[in-house]
Amino acid sequence: MLQITHFFQDYKKTQWFIFAIACLIYLNTIPNKWAVDDGIIIHQNSFVKKGISGLADIFTNDAFSGFYGKDLNMVSGGRYRPLTPALFAIEAEIFASPEKNVHQEIVKDEEGYKIKALGKDTLFPNILHLFNLLFYGVLCLVLYRTILLMMQTRSNKNHYKINFIAIITTLLYAVHPIHTEVVANVKGLDEILTLTGSLLSLYCVLKLYQISKENKELKLKWLIGSVLFYFLALLSKESAVTFIVVIPLSIWFFSQASIKTVLKLTLPLIITLIVFLGIRTSVLYHPNKAAIAEELMNDPFLVLDEDAKYEPLIEGSTIEKILNANENTFTQMPFSNKMATNFHTYAIYLKLLIAPYPLTIDYYPRHIQVKSFLDIGVLISVLINLFLLIWSLLNLRKKNMIAFGILFYFITFSIVSNFFFPIGTNMAERFMFIPSVGFCFVIACLLYALDHKLNKAKSKNIFSIVNSGIALILLTFSLLTIDRNFDWKDNYTLFSNDALVSVNSGKVQRELAGEYIEKAISIEGERFKAISNLSANQKRQEMILAEQEKKRLLEAAVPLLNKSLKIHPISSITWLQMATTQHNLGQLKSNDPNLSLSYLTTAKAAYSQVDLYKSASIAKVIDHYKSVCFMDLGKLYGEKFGQITEAIIYLEKAKELNPKEPEIYLLLGTAYSMVNDYEKTIEYTKKSLDLRPYDRDTKQNLAIAYQQYAYADTSKGDFLFKAEKLLLEVYNEEKKLPANELNKQESILRTLDLLYKNYSIQENIEKQNELKVEILKYNSQAFPN
Repeated sequence: MLQITHFFQDYKKTQWFIFAIACLIYLNTIPNKWAVDDGIIIHQNSFVKKGISGLADIFTNDAFSGFYGKDLNMVSGGRYRPLTPALFAIEAEIFASPEKNVHQEIVKDEEGYKIKALGKDTLFPNILHLFNLLFYGVLCLVLYRTILLMMQTRSNKNHYKINFIAIITTLLYAVHPIHTEVVANVKGLDEILTLTGSLLSLYCVLKLYQISKENKELKLKWLIGSVLFYFLALLSKESAVTFIVVIPLSIWFFSQASIKTVLKLTLPLIITLIVFLGIRTSVLYHPNKAAIAEELMNDPFLVLDEDAKYEPLIEGSTIEKILNANENTFTQMPFSNKMATNFHTYAIYLKLLIAPYPLTIDYYPRHIQVKSFLDIGVLISVLINLFLLIWSLLNLRKKNMIAFGILFYFITFSIVSNFFFPIGTNMAERFMFIPSVGFCFVIACLLYALDHKLNKAKSKNIFSIVNSGIALILLTFSLLTIDRNFDWKDNYTLFSNDALVSVNSGKVQRELAGEYIEKAISIEGERFKAISNLSANQKRQEMILAEQEKKRLLEAAVPLLNKSLKIHPISSITWLQMATTQHNLGQLKSNDPNLSLSYLTTAKAAYSQVDLYKSASIAKVIDHYKSVCFMDLGKLYGEKFGQITEAIIYLEKAKELNPKEPEIYLLLGTAYSMVNDYEKTIEYTKKSLDLRPYDRDTKQNLAIAYQQYAYADTSKGDFLFKAEKLLLEVYNEEKKLPANELNKQESILRTLDLLYKNYSIQENIEKQNELKVEILKYNSQAFPN
């Protein structure tokens, strides 16, 4: 027992113990992959993917520019947080391999920079998860040393009290489950570095205060440190701005410094903040950027018109669209409701700090319901928060440490409270990452007071009631944190879990549907790779099972999207996902033609809704999606219904939207061959082959077109030789295919049959006889007597 007590009196041993605890409870995050905004900031960020070549872009652009594009204005006020993307880019340069295409060639961007492979199939996300937990361990170490220094600056007499409060505050902070969103999500490094830099700046200022005037060299060292760390904190995330109040408050509270001395110590940080704001403004200010449209998922204080009218998307559909959407479809809720809803979230924050379960990534509309001051819970929240704020202000002059902790909480929370300005969401657990320091400090002070009251003996018993209670709390919090870390494995796991918590959220329902869709789209390709060594018949059976699983996933997405559209009926992203779901359902091979037509018609109508409400981030891709839908409709009308005119209309529309898609030209060529327009058939099929010169099907179709034209017009006899050449190329390529390749034999026989017809038109009996021998190798019944 005494050895344990002595251990915690040694701050060097204690700091590494805290570091170890902080790292250990997040150890199970290392196998995790990407989740939530990791795509925007890391693995789909064009600047980060360039490695160190992207650093200049990172420091001279909005944080979202590497994902959305430099000219887009995605969020109000912009985001200038270059430090963490810069670290990710450096880590990508060191730890990531170059990305390669299907031909194993290194991929380069439009500017010629090599692109790094940062996908979920690489080890890169695991490496970054490792770094995240190490940075978090360092943060907890810094927090412990900073609190220790603050307490020692105040008074160095009661060593037990100083050690108790510093250790308990930090341990509570280290294991608190509310921090999982930051630590288990790689993108959360910005929060970790913001708090680390801010605390180090405070630490340096306290050291600066303690150094005598005569030691100018040492003073300069701590001055530079305070400015540098604060600047790095600001570069990590703008929320570090609150420490321009926290740091002088801490100096005044924990020392005997006069107001003049406090201001003098704070002045370099104020200058640093002004410099940062100047840089931020110069980078983010672009007068020609488009205004940001009001959007429910970026403004939770919008309310849907209660009198809005709906109708089926198409006749007989269970999917509904809103009629005559206008500027009154969503309007700002009354100010009283905004404030009441805010106070409702403040109560939830306090509840999660005390009892952090259940946790969720999503507090978007309408997981957080619109509230009024008639709600008893809101009134209780108002009373609690006002009481805490007023009590702490009244006790500030007494330098009551609990008052300091409460003020730390309110000051650092103010910037994300939605009280002074909107932040784009009702609340988020990551917003408690910094304020929770104040909460843990208050709890540590209260526990010390209780311990002091219950145990006034000089020798402190490590097995006291208070210490046993603390151990139980730390153990419970640790287990909850470790368990929550598993939910952050990837988006699919996270949203599957959190959709059960945020049942009324439009966003989490949509995000889970998006995961179903992504899984459905990729399932056939993944299954095909996994069965590469099976026989052709086994492959067919496996692909049937893959399609059944694909259908199940897509059908599971539909009710989630319907629910999301009930909450946000003019969401372009949700409509795009609904269109994609219907589109993929329409592509299933097991459908009868009428069912496919129903799905594709629904998809077309949903794409029209996307067009009505499309955001800047979707505008770039919607034409591609629509073109594929039109292409599939054209193919369906031509192949299954024999309506060639209708097929050509849709295929021409697809071509206008996406003139570089080779499949569209191939289908157009086929459609025009059905109406005997051989010139257009050859023209479009050649365009398709120009766009994908190695495609066997396109070569074969062009050969057919040549043969058909030569058969219809004897003056085009030279086309037979062009067709022959193409068919021989295809045949030689097909012979090299693996024996277990799906439909290999059928493909070869089709090509040989076309060659045989070619020689027949040429009246080349010798080559016909030679080809008979080849055909009989694959089908002994090809030429029955």
